[in-house]
Amino acid sequence: MLMTPEFATQITRKLMPDEELIAAVLNRPRGIFTCNILSLAEFHYFIQGTRQSLPSVNFSLLEQWLRETIGDRFLADQIAEIEAQDVCFIDKCKLTIPVVESRLLEAYSILELEKQD
Repeated sequence: MLMTPEFATQITRKLMPDEELIAAVLNRPRGIFTCNILSLAEFHYFIQGTRQSLPSVNFSLLEQWLRETIGDRFLADQIAEIEAQDVCFIDKCKLTIPVVESRLLEAYSILELEKQD
């Protein structure tokens, strides 16, 4: 799909609480915590994890959230391809980071160009 300013605004918007993606993070040594993700940018930050944390997301639900809530079929299809790969969960998370980052950067660049006009 061609990235228009309207579409870029749509996929970078902050969502309402009833549109959230619920994920979890394992924080050492404290345990598992639920995370309520309200934007694609928040998901991008979340999926990177830290030295002290390991993110956890259901990739099927992520794909559905991207497709139905964020409204980005292209990104949802990319996540479906990652989900289908025969690699461990951590590698799926690592593969997801640049895909989401690329999509966000594309949207932000379109929005920046729109501001300049």
